[in-house]
Amino acid sequence: MSDVQIRIEGTTGRITLTRPQALNALSYQMCLDIDAALIAWQDDPAVTQVLIDAEGPRAFCAGGDIAEIYQRGMARDYDYGRRFWCDEYQMNARIAEFPKPVISLMQGFVMGGGVGLGGHASHRIVAETTQVSMPECGIGLVPDVGGTEILARAPGQLGKYLGTTGYRMGPADAIFAGFADHFIPQADWPALVAALVAAGGPAPIADFCTPPPEGRLSALRPLIDRLFAAGTAVEILKDLAGDSSDFAAETLKILNR
Repeated sequence: MSDVQIRIEGTTGRITLTRPQALNALSYQMCLDIDAALIAWQDDPAVTQVLIDAEGPRAFCAGGDIAEIYQRGMARDYDYGRRFWCDEYQMNARIAEFPKPVISLMQGFVMGGGVGLGGHASHRIVAETTQVSMPECGIGLVPDVGGTEILARAPGQLGKYLGTTGYRMGPADAIFAGFADHFIPQADWPALVAALVAAGGPAPIADFCTPPPEGRLSALRPLIDRLFAAGTAVEILKDLAGDSSDFAAETLKILNR
């Protein structure tokens, strides 16, 4: 049985991750089920928008569930991992290219595969608990699930900074960097969902938006733009080592790790 609830309410296709005990980590079957729903709704006139959310307070989606990939890999079944990522990436691309509004409600941890699921929606909503990051870069992987596309569009040199450090963005930072669009307090989400389902479109979002709590990236951007302007990692490390700011020391420690 898949850990995702798929249904239609009014004219809204609803996708809800129902695995809060595992921080809604995406299994292969969950990816397949979500993609099948998107394919079915893409040309269905009875569905006018898609709403993606998740159960539990701690996470929208903390990433892909790598436990089975690891076990299969240890058993030398490398095709399983290849199929998982191939199908997951197709699902991510389908969300990005979907011809109807796709709304994502992203609370708590939104990491790796969670960015792939929620970060490519047309209307991306965050709350006061939201923490967005691409932690795979911490083990030397290029940010995946379309993360590099979002990073490439980030202002100035933020894409380099976020894509190499895995910095966790709160709601204001996620909006500033282009990983989210709107801040709506989580207490208002039930009323928002009801309004969206009643409207059959994303127009009610504007009625619920408020300014997010202050973030860090906006103020840090001039420093990030200067210290990450170089074209290679080695040059960036040298620039960080030659700077006296606390930010440079903190960032250098992260990159050296």
